[in-house]
Amino acid sequence: MKRSIIIIACIALAACTGKYGAGVPEKYYPLLDEAFARAGGNGQRLLDALKDTPESQREGMAYLISYMPQGDLDTMDVALLRENVAYAYMARTAFPWAEALPDSIFIDNTVWNYSVNCTFFDASGEKHTQNTAIYRDMRQDA
Repeated sequence: MKRSIIIIACIALAACTGKYGAGVPEKYYPLLDEAFARAGGNGQRLLDALKDTPESQREGMAYLISYMPQGDLDTMDVALLRENVAYAYMARTAFPWAEALPDSIFIDNTVWNYSVNCTFFDASGEKHTQNTAIYRDMRQDA
């Protein structure tokens, strides 16, 4: 009897957390399956990044990986990906207007791939990702 209860509890827990962990809506599952398959050798690193992302940020990470272009799937530095997702969610809590956005608008307009992999050079020649300057200002204001 005790063993049956443990098995049922494990099944229930697995059902609650889902295939890619709690916080990842099922609508992303087929997109993530395809992205991880197309990512080749980088697929496991991207999967680990998704699973290691805090639950409250996991939908944003799932969105990024799901819609990531092939070149980024092959080569994306997961540390940079994690950092940018974390900063997007930090921005959401730092600004009342951002916190009020529906999840779909926030994810589509704040957590997006181009903010991760687009680079520019400032007047001094220093290389930045698109959001580096914004996040640096946020860190200074915090």
